[in-house]
Formats: sequence, structure tokens, C-alpha cells
Amino acid sequence: MLAHQFPDLKWLRTQANTNFADRRSMDGRILATDGWPNVIMNATTRDVVRDNILGPLSLFSNWSGHSNLTVEKKRVTLSPDVFFVSNSDQYYTLEIHEDAPTETANIHFGEQFSRDALHTIPLRTEQLLENKTGDETHVPVFQNRIVPLSPEFRNIIGTLLNPGKGLLEEEQGLFQLLVMLSEEELKLRQQQDNMKSLKSSTKAEIMKRLLQVTDYIYTTYQTTPGLNELAAISCLSKFHFLRLFKLAYGQTPYQFILSLRVTRAKELLQKTQEDVKSIADALGFDSSASFSRTFQ
Repeated sequence: MLAHQFPDLKWLRTQANTNFADRRSMDGRILATDGWPNVIMNATTRDVVRDNILGPLSLFSNWSGHSNLTVEKKRVTLSPDVFFVSNSDQYYTLEIHEDAPTETANIHFGEQFSRDALHTIPLRTEQLLENKTGDETHVPVFQNRIVPLSPEFRNIIGTLLNPGKGLLEEEQGLFQLLVMLSEEELKLRQQQDNMKSLKSSTKAEIMKRLLQVTDYIYTTYQTTPGLNELAAISCLSKFHFLRLFKLAYGQTPYQFILSLRVTRAKELLQKTQEDVKSIADALGFDSSASFSRTFQ
């Protein structure tokens, strides 16, 4: 279901809290199953607050502009370069207060759809997300975090925003997003496993702290934060943080930031008419020469 305006807030809260017990969609249609349906929210607005909504597995992003999202007391600012993942049965608050319009591209996966789809993901990913409870209705839990909006993700979301698509094309796109989300989670678990000689519980806690840092970097990579600043976000000592970040991601925080800048530079060079100096300035490089050396 593609929606171009946010539904009435009171109605939405009631439906979310009762798990759509009356099987009514926002346009009054009868839904095939209980629970959230698939919803693609492509609304354009300058000012909106959707507070304390009990949501399904969701992917929050903006096609243009910025928004603030809070999930499980974690508050992030979303730009068109990233998306954020929240899980089923987590409360979210979405806020937009912008001078220019923000166009949302929020994907809410239907509960029945996501349950069925995630149990058919290829084996290597299914092993990562396997149901350890034996409950076939169990939906895997993803890390609440910011993820870069890669061209692959962007292309699929762009297809889902097309009002001319059919149901088959929509469900294929939603399924592909779930596959890619699962692959991103697999990468995260592999990064966690790179921290050898540590207990599993310790690895999980450290990865949680490092994700706080990458969430911050993804939204501020145009600047160059200091090592003390990043270590403080992770609540680790400066050199402990540096060692663990390198173990998990295979590169230093500075190399991580440069990689993000170069990736974004490639997109801007390919898709815009901006000159090299403007791109270098926008991405936080000291000069065009510095940008060119890094890019090469």
C-alpha cells in the first residue's frame, strides 16, 4: 500500500495498539490478515509529529530533507543518505520540523509478510537469523541503527515509490529489501566476531557502543570529529575505542569517514552537475587538491 499522507494519529494509535484487529486499512479496505499491512509512506511535509507509535519491522528514510526519529530511547537525525531500522513491537516517534519540505520514504513491512519472507531467506542468512525458540511466528530482531542508503537500496525504494507499480512488483521489492537487510545484519555479526578472545556478551555490548559511534558518523561525516569525541560517545577510553573499532571494521575511524566521503563523492559526480570544488567543500575536504588525492 502506497500512502501519500499520514493517517489520522488517533486512528493509527488505535490500530497499532489493537494489532489492526478490525482488519481495516487507512483507506477503509478490509485487510487479508491481522496485524500491520505493508505500508510505503511517501508523504511530503514541513511539520509533523507521530509520537509513540507501536510499529512493525520498519525502514525509515527520506527521499529529500531531514527528520528526527526516536526508537527505544535512541534519537537520530535522518538525511537522504541513510536509513534506520526498527523492529516489530518497538515504539517509534517521527518528527519533522523543517523550513523546506521533507519527502519521506518509510517502509513498514506487514507482520504476516515479514514473518513469511524472513523464513525463506537463503540459508547463509537464515542461519544468522534462525528461530531459536521453535516458534514459526517469530520475527528476527535487527539492530536499531543507521545504515547508508546504497544505490541498491535506493533503486528498490524508488521502485516502491512508483504509483504505477503492481502488487507483484511491490512484494518483490519488499522481499528484496528484507534480503538486503538480513545481509547487512550478517555483516554486522561478522564484524562482532572479529573481536576475538572476548566473551559473546562482551562483544555484543561493545558492538552496541560502536554502533552509537557509526550512527553519529553517518550523520556528521562531512566534519572530522576528534578521537576523544568519538570515544566519549562509545563510553570507552580513547585507545580502547580505537583498538576495538579497528578490530570490528578493519579500518580506523578516520579511514571509515574518508570511505564514506569518497562513496558520496562518486554519487555526486555521477548524478549532479556540481563541480569538484563544491563537492569537496560539501564533504568536508580541506581543498580540491586534498579531495582529488583522496579520491584517487
